Amino acid sequence: MSENDTSIDTFKRWTVPVLHEYLRIRGLRTSGKKEELVALVYSANLMKIKQVLTLAEERKLKADQYCDKLKTPKGIVPDPLIDLTSGWITESKGVSMWPPTMYYDIATFLQKKEDKSLSDRLMKDYKEGKAYSYFTSGWLKEVCYHYIDNNSPYCFLKAECTASQRINDVPHTTWVLLEKVSGEIQTAYCRCFAGLGETCNHMAAILFKVDYAWQWDANNKSCTSKPCVWKSPSTKKSVVQPKKLSELKIMKPHYSKGGQGQPINPIKRQLFQPTQGSKPSLGKLSDALLPAYQNAAVFQYIHHNYTHYEPSEDFNVLSTETVTTTEGPFYRYHYQRLLETVVIIMSFLKN
Repeated sequence: MSENDTSIDTFKRWTVPVLHEYLRIRGLRTSGKKEELVALVYSANLMKIKQVLTLAEERKLKADQYCDKLKTPKGIVPDPLIDLTSGWITESKGVSMWPPTMYYDIATFLQKKEDKSLSDRLMKDYKEGKAYSYFTSGWLKEVCYHYIDNNSPYCFLKAECTASQRINDVPHTTWVLLEKVSGEIQTAYCRCFAGLGETCNHMAAILFKVDYAWQWDANNKSCTSKPCVWKSPSTKKSVVQPKKLSELKIMKPHYSKGGQGQPINPIKRQLFQPTQGSKPSLGKLSDALLPAYQNAAVFQYIHHNYTHYEPSEDFNVLSTETVTTTEGPFYRYHYQRLLETVVIIMSFLKN
C-alpha cells in the first residue's frame, strides 16, 4: 500500500489477521467486528500513530539519542555521567567560570525544538513557571562546573533537582553543554521522563540560574558590564541609634584621617549640669569663705539714694557704725556678680 492510497476501501480489502497485527503493534485494541477494525485502522493511519516499541527497542533508541547529544560541530565530548567522574568544581569556586549564558541564549535554544508549546510556556512569564521556581525555592541543588580540558571549547554544568511530585525520591540529575566563550547552549539532558527532549523544567532551572548569576554579579563581572542599579546599603556598619545630645561624641574633621584626636565635647563637658543646685545665697557665700578666711567680715554697700532700708529694723544687725568710703567700680559690683567670682575662685583652689 502506497502512502497516498489511504482510502477506507483499501483497508476493507485487508483480512482480519492483518488488521489485528496493524492495531496490535500500535497499542490499539483488536476486539470487535471487521467494520470496527477497519474504522480503527483508517483512523490510526490518518492520525499517523507510530508503532509501540518493545522494551529492548526502546532502550536502544534512547541510548542512540543520548549518544547523539554528545556529538557537537567540533567533535564528540565525553559523557559527563560516566567519563567525567572527577574534576568537577563546586558552585562557590566555579561560579566565576560559568559561561555568559543569558536569556537570549535560552530562548534561541528552546525555539529550535519541535515542541513549540513547551518552549513558549517556559519563556512566557518564566518567573511564574515551575522551572524558575525550582531555582528560587532551592530545589535545584549545587551547580557544578567541568571545563572538560584546556583545548575543548565547551564545558559542562551539572546539578541535581528535587522531583516535583515525589520529593522524597532520588533527585533528577541534569546537565547542559555550553560554549565557554559565547555561552551558547549546545545540548542538555535530564534523567527525568522528559529529559531526552531537552526542554524539561529541571534543565531550564540550571539555565535560569546561570542567567541570574550574570544579571546580579554572582560571578564578579566588571562594573561596565552591570546594569545601572542603586547602591545597596552596607551591612558592615551598625545601624545608627538615637542618643541624647549630651552623649554625642563630636570629633574634629581631621580625626578620621589618622591619629588620636580629641573630641570636641569631652566627658567633663558632658557631665556639666548648668541647672543643678539651688539659687546662691549669703549663707552659701559665708560657708565658702569661712575655710579660707576665719576672721572675714561681710559688708553690704548701699547707694546713698536708697532710703528703703533701715538697719534698725533688720534683726540680723547687732550694731551699726557709719563710715565713709571711696566710690569705685569694685564696690558697685552686684551681690550676684560677687558670688559668681567667689565660686570661680573656690573651684580654682580645689583643683
